[in-house]
Amino acid sequence: MSKKIGLALGAGSARGLSLIGVLKAFDHAGIKPAYICGTSIGSMIGAVYASGNLDAVEKLMRTITLGKMANYLDFTIPRQALMEGDKIMELIHEIIPVSDFSELSIPFSAVACDIHTGRQVLLDTGDVHTAVRASISLPGIFLPVKHEGMWLVDGGLVNPVPVSVVREQDVDIVIAVDLNNDVLDANGQKRSKKSKKVLKESKKVKAEPNPVEAENLHGLVGTHSNFVMSALGKSFKEMERSVRDTFGRWMDDDEKADDKAGKGPSIFDALAFSIDIMSVQITRRNFEKCPADLYINPAVGHLGLFDYDEASPTIDDGYQRTMRLIEEEKLAE
Repeated sequence: MSKKIGLALGAGSARGLSLIGVLKAFDHAGIKPAYICGTSIGSMIGAVYASGNLDAVEKLMRTITLGKMANYLDFTIPRQALMEGDKIMELIHEIIPVSDFSELSIPFSAVACDIHTGRQVLLDTGDVHTAVRASISLPGIFLPVKHEGMWLVDGGLVNPVPVSVVREQDVDIVIAVDLNNDVLDANGQKRSKKSKKVLKESKKVKAEPNPVEAENLHGLVGTHSNFVMSALGKSFKEMERSVRDTFGRWMDDDEKADDKAGKGPSIFDALAFSIDIMSVQITRRNFEKCPADLYINPAVGHLGLFDYDEASPTIDDGYQRTMRLIEEEKLAE
């Protein structure tokens, strides 16, 4: 009788593309996990896999560009976060073709965090899309999700690689996929971004509001054609232009130029670095208390929050490392 395998899929934003390769390798080896728990991007890819839509999502992500990615970004006035998250919710519905946890082919849970208590919240019943949306809600990037009286944010704040959750299930072997294992280099420094192949496409992101926003602004100013409302419309457009321009500049891999100019990291990079360092520290502490039996550590530490245009090499790396582990540990036997 083969042993039951439980997977703990870690947080890591764009690094999570390697999870597509990880899960594809298990499929090719004829291994069906008995249980999957994911945090943040780990919850998204885990739910995709459990819904049977991994191949379609792999094809989608291998063709993603910065221009296409911008279609899923809905910038808002930054009171609670930079993006509403409605468009990313549309993507979640698109790539996960089932609604309820009971429809998934593999037992699955998503980890989120109650922003008011700091406690881990395990989501494993009800609407899958809401659970994933809550689990990926990076503070400052996406608005929190209201669920059963709680405001939920990214589960990476409390359990970046949910080994402890998987350990409590009916499994024999717990395999952790740590996407932040090599975020810091040998000197303990944040690993620099590698040059990208298609970064210049970021300049194609338009600064103007989308047609719906433009129409709303036009109606707003037309109805109240006084100085205050006109200034409000102008300020909104300038705010969005600034955010989009900053996003485009952030995606440009020109760190050396910024260093020479005496500039520090952008607000996006500062946020990303903080999350990365926090995730590394929490994961190390959690692993000391509750280690996995086996580890898969994709070489993706150089990737930033939104480096989804690096999909192909990232997916391939996850696949190759997982196949190697399966062969070495004879997991397919």
